[in-house]
Amino acid sequence: MIIVRFFLILAIVVFMPFSAFCDDKHDLQFITIKSNNTNVRTGPSTDHPIKIRYNRGGIPVIMINQYENWVKIRDFWGDEGWVMKVLTTSMSKLAIVNMDDTPMRYLSTIKSRPKLILKRGVIIRYKVCKNDWCKVVINKKSGWVLKKSLWGIKNI
Repeated sequence: MIIVRFFLILAIVVFMPFSAFCDDKHDLQFITIKSNNTNVRTGPSTDHPIKIRYNRGGIPVIMINQYENWVKIRDFWGDEGWVMKVLTTSMSKLAIVNMDDTPMRYLSTIKSRPKLILKRGVIIRYKVCKNDWCKVVINKKSGWVLKKSLWGIKNI
């Protein structure tokens, strides 16, 4: 009995820290790359090679880890890497359309006619989300999109 208890406690001690690295949807923090020509590196320093370069700002990403003044991010396409924290912001309300031919509607109902059809990968700004719908703006046009059609909005 003592041996079983020992191995149970050992298993808890060994495997407990790994839970900190799991992606729990309630703990995700969406942030935005704010700077043009942002380098995403393989590790948290300028000594690490560049993995990806974002040529423009305004790209929503998920922060999955932090180390000193660096954040590890994952983008919409599933790529991961490290970015200097100063090149990001948590203040913008940007999201990416995650489905092809997503209708932006006049009203927040499925029966409302489409105002625009949005393509997958398009970056939009959202103003507010209510229930299943988000009020969005793209190219000075606003309308309503189903929240499940947007990547970068935390679902609580």
